[in-house]
Amino acid sequence: LQSELSIKPIYEGMPHYTDALALYEAAGFELYNFSTVARVFGKGLVEMNCFMKRVADSNARAREESVYLKHLAAGL
Repeated sequence: LQSELSIKPIYEGMPHYTDALALYEAAGFELYNFSTVARVFGKGLVEMNCFMKRVADSNARAREESVYLKHLAAGL
């Protein structure tokens, strides 16, 4: 899974990067790598690419479906 994470949100309604990571982990993924997308001199990171891989877990699919349904119900 590859996702651009917003360290400092630049659009309204963007999730905080820790919320996005928690969502991906709950769906059965684990962190594999980060790479910088945008950095502002003197202000630090703005966005990062996040690379994750699926955890070898028999319950991962059930968690993924649960997370999807939860966010679907919340209108996300």
